[in-house]
Amino acid sequence: MVFKHFKILILVWLVEFPMQIYAQWSTDPSNNLIVGYGLLPELCSDSAGGCYITYEQNLSYPRRLILERLDKYGYKPWGSGKRITGEFAEQCGAKIVEDGQNGVIITYLDAQETGIYNRITRLRVQKVDSSGNFLWGSNGVRVSLSETNQYDEEIASDGNNGCFVAWYDTTNILRVQRINNLGQRMLGDSGIYVDASNSNDVQIVSDEIGECFLYVNDAGGARLHKINFIGNKLWESSGKMIDAWASPKFISDGQGGILYGGMKGISYNNGDPYYSARCQHIDSLGILLWGSEGITLDDSIQNNVLNAPRISLFRFSSGIIVFEWFKRAGIDSLNTFTQRMKYDGNFVFKYGGVAVSTIPAKFKVGGQWIMNSSISNSIHIWSDNRSPSGIYTQMIDSTGQRVWGQNDVAICLQSIGGLRVLSDGNGGVIVIGWRETDFTIRAQQISLNGNLGEIITIVEGKRNEIPSDFILYQNYPNPFNSSTIISYDLPKNSHVYLSVYNLLGQEVNVLVDKFEYSGEHQVLFDAESFSSGVYYYKLVTDIITKINKLTILK
Repeated sequence: MVFKHFKILILVWLVEFPMQIYAQWSTDPSNNLIVGYGLLPELCSDSAGGCYITYEQNLSYPRRLILERLDKYGYKPWGSGKRITGEFAEQCGAKIVEDGQNGVIITYLDAQETGIYNRITRLRVQKVDSSGNFLWGSNGVRVSLSETNQYDEEIASDGNNGCFVAWYDTTNILRVQRINNLGQRMLGDSGIYVDASNSNDVQIVSDEIGECFLYVNDAGGARLHKINFIGNKLWESSGKMIDAWASPKFISDGQGGILYGGMKGISYNNGDPYYSARCQHIDSLGILLWGSEGITLDDSIQNNVLNAPRISLFRFSSGIIVFEWFKRAGIDSLNTFTQRMKYDGNFVFKYGGVAVSTIPAKFKVGGQWIMNSSISNSIHIWSDNRSPSGIYTQMIDSTGQRVWGQNDVAICLQSIGGLRVLSDGNGGVIVIGWRETDFTIRAQQISLNGNLGEIITIVEGKRNEIPSDFILYQNYPNPFNSSTIISYDLPKNSHVYLSVYNLLGQEVNVLVDKFEYSGEHQVLFDAESFSSGVYYYKLVTDIITKINKLTILK
C-alpha cells in the first residue's frame, strides 16, 4: 500500500513539475553544434520543433548526399544520417521541402561523369518520413524520363503532401512537374513546358492551395507564371510581365495571389547606383493591387558595393506583411531596416521603416532573414562585420521596438556561409551553415527569449498538456474594432484550415492553412480593411469542422 501511494506521489510530481530534458544545442555562439562534415546544406522544418538538413560530402566527384534529422533538443533521433542515392555515382544539388506529414521531400541531381567534360544529370525526388524510412523506393523516382540533362531545380509544396519541381534542360527550356504523395508523376513523363529562358534567377513559390508560381527574368523581361494542379497556365501563356527589380523575393499571400519585393534602380551618382525598395501584390487573377509600379518602401538606397541591396519579406497569419532591407546608413556603414504593411498597402511603421539594429556595419554578407516569433513579433537574422563579426539576430515587436536589447544577440561568431533559417515552431529559430576552414555543418537554435539553446516547452506558466478535444473558442475581444484573437485546441496533429466568411457565405480571409501539431493555438485576425457587420469563422481539421460567429464594430 505504501509503495502504491509512493507511485501516485511520483506521478503527481511529474505532472505538476514536468521533467526538464537537457538540450544538445550549444549556448556558446563561438562553438555552435556540429551536425556533420560537408558543404552546401539545405534546411526545412520537421514540424516538431526540429529540422531536416541535407548536405554534400566529398569535394570532388562523386559527391554523396546526406540527410540528417535534428529534434527540437538538437539530438539525432536516427543516429547517423541517411544517404540519399540514385542510379548513378553522384547525388548533389539538393532542395528540400516539408511534406505536410512530418516528413521531408528532397529533389536532387543524380549524376554520372562519362568523360573529361561529359556529364549525365537526371533529376530525382525522394520522400522520407520522420522515422527515416524511404517512401519512394530506395533510389527515389525520376522527375522526368527525358534523356536530356536536367539541372537548376527548385521545389515547392503542392499543398497535398506532394511537390512541384521546376528545372531547366540542356535546351534552356524551363519545365515543371508535380509529384503526388505516392511519388507518381502527374504532369506526364517529361513535365510541362513553362518557358524558353536562360534566366539565372528562377524562383518557385507554392500558393498554399495547390498551385504554384514560377518567376523568370532574362533578356525578354521579368515574368510570372501561375500553374495549377493539373499543369494548366492560369495567367498569360507567355507569363505575366512584371517590373524587373533587382534581388526580388516572392511569397504567397495565402489567398491564391503573390506578394513580392525588390530593388528598382533609379539613378547613378559618381558611379554609385541608387535604388528604390519596392513591393507589389498580385491577386489570384493576376491583377496588380498596389498600382502599376508598386509601393515604395524606401528611396535613394545605396549599398557599399555595386550590387543591389537585398530585400526579404514574410507574412503573418493576420495578413500583415513584414519587409526588410539594408542600406547605407553613414560613411562606409550599412544598417538593416524593416517595415510592416497591411493588405490595403498602408504602412504600419513610418515611411522608410525602422532600424533593426543600433549597430551599423561596413558589410552585410549573405542576405537577411525574417521569421515570426508570435502573432505580432518578428525575428530578424543577418550577418555583418562589426566587432566581433558574425551572425546576429534581433526581435522587433508590433510597434517597431527592439525586444532583445540594443546590442542584438550573437548567434554565431565563426565564419560560416550558406546560411539557412527556419522557425522552430515555438517562437524561436534554427540557423544552419557550413564553415569552409574545416567543412563542418553547424546548427544553432535561438529561443523566443533570445537565448541560445533554450527549449521552450511551457509558455506563460501553462502546463505542457495536450487538449482532450477539438475546440474553437469565441474570439476575444468580441465585438471588436480592428483586430481580435481566435484560439483553438487540437488534441492531435492535423492539417488546419481556418478562414472567415461573410453573411453571403463568401470566404473573405484565410487565417491558417497548414499542418499543425496538437496543442493550444491562436491567430490574430486583422479586420482593418473589413466593414462593420457579422462574420463567421470556420475551423476545418482532418476530423472535424467547427464554426463561430464574430462581430466587427467601427
